[in-house]
Amino acid sequence: MFCRRLSVCLKLSLCVDIFMVTHSSDQLLVKFFGKELVRTDQVKHLGVILDSKLTWKERLTCRYNKAVALFWQYKRIVGKTWGITPRIAHWIYIAVIRPMITHAAMVWWPRVELEIARVLLERLQHLA
Repeated sequence: MFCRRLSVCLKLSLCVDIFMVTHSSDQLLVKFFGKELVRTDQVKHLGVILDSKLTWKERLTCRYNKAVALFWQYKRIVGKTWGITPRIAHWIYIAVIRPMITHAAMVWWPRVELEIARVLLERLQHLA
């Protein structure tokens, strides 16, 4: 086995089974090192939410909500006569919020082709 040969230690309680097919069979049981894996509809790996149909809807809405909340937190530290300058606020958007949204964009970019996702991202862009 790959893990035994390389002496890799895995925490089996964190291993899950996610079907990446259009139809699933409840009779199919997946075992890993003799233990049955828990079946889920989505899993988070390296900060990217993968769902069973790879629609990326959950990932985009989750990132959008976090970015909007973070944007309004940064907005509170800017005033007309006090706080950081608009140039610094724009830099915060470029350096913090934009990378947060575009993380792993190489895999979820097909979602942007849908109108609803494009509107969501444009709404975030107009906030800044």
